[in-house]
Amino acid sequence: MDPFELIFQDRYEEAIKVYTRRINQASEPDEFDLGGRGMAFLCLGKYDEALRDLVKADDSRRNKLIGSPGCIEDIAITLWMKGEKAEAIKTARSAVDGLIKGEIEYADLAGGVGPGLLLWYMAVSLGDSDNKSYALKYLKQLSKKSKIKYWPGPLAKFVLGSLIFQDVLKEIGKSSNINKLKKKSRKDMLLRRRLLSTIFYQGVKKLDEGDNESFSRAMVEITELKNTAIELEWYLARYEKNKIYNKEN
Repeated sequence: MDPFELIFQDRYEEAIKVYTRRINQASEPDEFDLGGRGMAFLCLGKYDEALRDLVKADDSRRNKLIGSPGCIEDIAITLWMKGEKAEAIKTARSAVDGLIKGEIEYADLAGGVGPGLLLWYMAVSLGDSDNKSYALKYLKQLSKKSKIKYWPGPLAKFVLGSLIFQDVLKEIGKSSNINKLKKKSRKDMLLRRRLLSTIFYQGVKKLDEGDNESFSRAMVEITELKNTAIELEWYLARYEKNKIYNKEN
């Protein structure tokens, strides 16, 4: 079985064994095998191991494709969850800088909204007004372009206040009934991916407004959705939930 399919089935240890066998047998490890194993380690919360693989995969992808973002966002969140917050936000900002300067040529369909949202989350969490303003200014510039209609563009518009939460839900699932969308998302992977990201940034917006309780509820809500193994926000939500749990115990 393909190891990435094993990840989707929550069989992370098995996936790691398959990836490790492939990597050990190859004269030059494939960047997708390294990235996949890094993701499996991330699923298990083994951040040191994940970081080692993601850095190697990042180097390989950037060398093979000029303008590639590599694994920069994955590396940023892994550093964040390892507790290396300063390095994490520096890495997240470098992703935005790379897009602005044209050093990174490949991005999401909305033109690079993802890195801006990630930087905004980290800045809000740290109370970093400089990076928060920088992220919002970047997202505002993207929101003026036609590509913003593509995902995750609606999340940028939500963060900026030009789209309300219920309208984002309608964009992703043709309904503003979140319980209905959660139920539907059990069998709809794309909907689940977008739903958990939407809930995540709604939570961060609440945190930015000083509503820590609503932020905490949002993080718990996300971890109750099955991990898609793709959206970085799921791992961040689990990290935030664990921080909350550890404080309470």
